[in-house]
Amino acid sequence: MQPLNKDDRKKAFWTFVWLLLVSIILILTTIYFSVKIPFNQNDELIKTNERENDIKVKEHTLSDNFYSKMLSITNRLDSINSSPRAELIESQVKDDIEALSKMVGETDTLYNRPFYNTIILTLDDYNRAKAILRVQAQKGAAQDNLQDLVSTKDKELNAARDSVRALLMQISKLTGITN
Repeated sequence: MQPLNKDDRKKAFWTFVWLLLVSIILILTTIYFSVKIPFNQNDELIKTNERENDIKVKEHTLSDNFYSKMLSITNRLDSINSSPRAELIESQVKDDIEALSKMVGETDTLYNRPFYNTIILTLDDYNRAKAILRVQAQKGAAQDNLQDLVSTKDKELNAARDSVRALLMQISKLTGITN
């Protein structure tokens, strides 16, 4: 015994199978792209994070080098006036300041460039102020030497005047002339 609607049943069955396959493919495609896109985003985020990490490492290295060079400069500037070769140390300090400026200028990823530039300008101002103070101290020492010389000569002049007065007194006593 065969059913009367065998063709309709067959058609309904294949329609069901077809819709089932389309639904399964649609669900699997959705799951595939839901998983694939976050992996791609994670890869991009990892690359970005690595780039940012490299930048931070470079900045940290630059900061360490900058700090050590800055300490070297400040130590030299602190001892510059007590050294007999102050001009040599001053030129070395200028060279080091230029090297710091070049180091900051060459770095394109520096986050806080104005901070470093301000420190460089401050060190340069400090160097120039030390040079001015040294020149003024030399002028002051020369002025002190001149004042000492003037006071010595003034004492010698007063001693000479006193001896001339004493001689004049003796001459006037001997000759009998009074002033």
